[in-house]
Amino acid sequence: MGGQGNILSNWASQRVTEMFPALGKLEWDYCWTGKIAYSEDHLPHCQQLQNGLFSVAGYSGRGIGAGYCYWRRVGSMVNRAARKLVNSNNLIKGHTF
Repeated sequence: MGGQGNILSNWASQRVTEMFPALGKLEWDYCWTGKIAYSEDHLPHCQQLQNGLFSVAGYSGRGIGAGYCYWRRVGSMVNRAARKLVNSNNLIKGHTF
């Protein structure tokens, strides 16, 4: 490993040694590094990039679980809105949904 990987693996080794001194010196087989999108308040923010196109960023390293829950909820809201439209009299004549 080189570059930032060494810095992070050294930091991880130090933290694990502090927490579990009986383990002694550790060698890591793998180390992952990457950039994390975060916001100042550590909350995700949704932006409308253009009509009908949205982006959510700033999960602060918690995007996998939070993203799934967030987009599941958004999908549910969109589904409810679409059903409301279909059940209303506001349909475009001649179109089926």
